[in-house]
Amino acid sequence: MKIIVEFNLPEDQHEYNSFKNSEQYQMCLFDYAQWLREKIKYKADELSDEEYKAICECSIKFTELITERDIDIYE
Repeated sequence: MKIIVEFNLPEDQHEYNSFKNSEQYQMCLFDYAQWLREKIKYKADELSDEEYKAICECSIKFTELITERDIDIYE
């Protein structure tokens, strides 16, 4: 399968930049998810109860947001 994507530059510059950087965005989301997981699973004893709860809350919200947008960061 071949897909051809066209942009009318300069008016579509923002869309082009988003398309061009999509792999970097996905890698950033994956890295952030892994960072949250590491904090919760392996560094919990280094965190105060308040910090632990805040990181868990961030992790839950992050998962909700990517799920709502049907983003698979593990592809």
